[in-house]
Amino acid sequence: MKQTQLSLNQLLADLNQMLMLTYQVHWYMRGQRFLYLHPLLDGSIAAYQKEIDAVAEQLIIIGGSPYSTLQELADNTQIRPEPGDFNRSIDEQLKLLRSGIHQLELQVDKVILVAENEEVQPVIDMAGELKSHLQKELWMINAELGEDPSAS
Repeated sequence: MKQTQLSLNQLLADLNQMLMLTYQVHWYMRGQRFLYLHPLLDGSIAAYQKEIDAVAEQLIIIGGSPYSTLQELADNTQIRPEPGDFNRSIDEQLKLLRSGIHQLELQVDKVILVAENEEVQPVIDMAGELKSHLQKELWMINAELGEDPSAS
């Protein structure tokens, strides 16, 4: 289960970075679609908070120790941090979110493969649900951008 624990901690770091990126877009968003998109990001923020807790708890259940400091999370995320910028357009902000979600999806795929190899079914189930959520988020962002649902 060691590899599953490592992959879950990586996912935990990436989910926390994605949460911060979503907060950043929420805070730095300006433009004509602000009144529509700003409240929708509250739902995304709540969903990431719930996923972070679920991943950390699942990690503990299988005998792991979740990253629990900002330094550990920052040192281990694969989602590139971006400074906030009020001059970034809403479309540019959404593309940042899409890029982060795509990275999360890649990590979830790794979690599933490792958990399948180590036969850790609860992790497989949890990661599958997260993957479905991420795919829906990607679809919605791409639709808002007027792009193909499978764009990344």
